[in-house]
Amino acid sequence: MNVYKYMATKTYNKDGEINLLEKVFENKTLRFTSPNDFNDPFEFRHLIEDLNPSDSDDLNTLINTTFDKNQFHNIALDFELEHVGTLCLSAKNDDILMWSHYANNHSGIVLEFDKAHLFFNTKPLAVEELLHGIEIVNYQLDKLSYKNIDEYFYNKSHLQIPANNQ
Repeated sequence: MNVYKYMATKTYNKDGEINLLEKVFENKTLRFTSPNDFNDPFEFRHLIEDLNPSDSDDLNTLINTTFDKNQFHNIALDFELEHVGTLCLSAKNDDILMWSHYANNHSGIVLEFDKAHLFFNTKPLAVEELLHGIEIVNYQLDKLSYKNIDEYFYNKSHLQIPANNQ
């Protein structure tokens, strides 16, 4: 089975036009997007009940008196997600919404990848614990909730996304 990447052929930044086809085909690069940059602000968002990040009571007191729990949760989650990259792929190459949202209103392209290729099945040694390979997103009705930071970091279920945008 193959997987597909919908994409625009060009984008723009402060310096002008960027040819995305050149980046893919000449430079052999693909973008791994931070969940903070996803167009759905609820993807990858979950609840961690105990946010104390340290064994230091002084640091925890400082954090808990400087921020309310929701502020700290959002700051911590934003920081974490800024250091995560996700290669978004689809099992379908003919999805009308994917073409409109991710392929520049039907004017982009869709790339086809062999899911059995070593790229998707080999983990670089330096970041082995960070990569999960190809996984199907399991949409949830409710936000995932964890008792503490340790439970979150050692449980891959945070890759699941709430389906009702909570």
